[in-house]
Amino acid sequence: MLQSLYTNAKAMKRVILLVLMLSAFCLPSKGQMFIIYKDGEIVNNTGGGMGYHAGIADTMFEFRIVYGRYPNNKKELLDYDLDAVKHDSEVIDYSIYGLRAQDMEMVTKQIKNRRNKYTVSGDTGTFYVAKDKCTIQCIGGLAEMQIYNNLGFRAWTRSRFYDKDGKHRWFFDLDSPMMSKEVNSQFRYVVTMNRHEKDGLAGSKWFSPFFVPITVTRSGEISFNKDMSRLVGARLYYQEYGKPFSSENTIGAITLKEAIDPARLDAIKAYMKAYFDEHEEVERAELWEMLMFNNLPKGYASHKDNLTGLSVYKLNELDTHPLCNGVSFSQGFHREFVRGFHPEESDDNPYHFTIQFVIDKNGKLLGPRIKDKTPDMLSVYEKHVLETVNQIQDWEPGKVNGTPVNTFLTVPVIF
Repeated sequence: MLQSLYTNAKAMKRVILLVLMLSAFCLPSKGQMFIIYKDGEIVNNTGGGMGYHAGIADTMFEFRIVYGRYPNNKKELLDYDLDAVKHDSEVIDYSIYGLRAQDMEMVTKQIKNRRNKYTVSGDTGTFYVAKDKCTIQCIGGLAEMQIYNNLGFRAWTRSRFYDKDGKHRWFFDLDSPMMSKEVNSQFRYVVTMNRHEKDGLAGSKWFSPFFVPITVTRSGEISFNKDMSRLVGARLYYQEYGKPFSSENTIGAITLKEAIDPARLDAIKAYMKAYFDEHEEVERAELWEMLMFNNLPKGYASHKDNLTGLSVYKLNELDTHPLCNGVSFSQGFHREFVRGFHPEESDDNPYHFTIQFVIDKNGKLLGPRIKDKTPDMLSVYEKHVLETVNQIQDWEPGKVNGTPVNTFLTVPVIF
């Protein structure tokens, strides 16, 4: 008896020590699911992995998604696991997914095993598997995972539906979190984020849609849940909906407040009303939805110039147009161009062409080009045209709200 108590105390001491060591190295800042093996190998599980280790991590993290916290003890984790097994056995054909059934059976067995220990500290849940001497640790939730791990986040963003008693309705767990194309197509812009900026990789091209957690009730009330606080301050961008999510098509920065369009929320409410009408047992829905809007806030560029890489304004978006040598940009440009352009006479040379360029916020002319012509299409004559344009540098930038901005200009030239 004493030997047994000593052995158990010794094992518990190892577990506690391991938990403390892991806590020192795995700070709860990123939404992650780790499996730490006895040889020191650490695997970052993003959900849906094979094997009962991944299954335990999935169960812990899914509990966190549904209830906004990790289980307080093994009983809560076991109850949730049994609920999940019951649900999946009703909707999944295990004759096809034999390994999945085997994994789920082993997950339940491991949670029931008294030798295995589960602890929770703040927003971190830790499960120790005694037989394998490995630790399964889940940190944070979807808000953190969205910022640091887009693929993991997308694997877990699912709509969650609850009845009048607050019970999670398992049957609807796998519904898509996103509105239908019919809803999304009403909006011109979608908010994106560069998920690597938090890690100091601001130049990364890995942009992805920015989702926010929204709660909609049967009464029509719509609100943002507590996970929003962790998303405030993230650097957001916007781009035209339907284009690839990349730095080439991302136009300028935007604040979270400016990105929340009341029309978008109304569209979500209307869509969910139809859902509530169809499912009387559902009282509220918790969704992760893309932020979309139609009207740009005043003071934001609406176009990105691919040649210079600058976010630029069009003339009709400016309060004050650029000036060239103190006069209107068109008049000043033509005067300076004619003064500096002296081509050899030839019938082959065009007598009219359209020049495009950017006047940046410092008054510098950048990226001159001939409309609809790529550099490899230019004749010697046309190259001389652009060389002349490059020499015209006495500009005052366009302004919005009194602030100099980058402006994209198109100027026809006729000889």
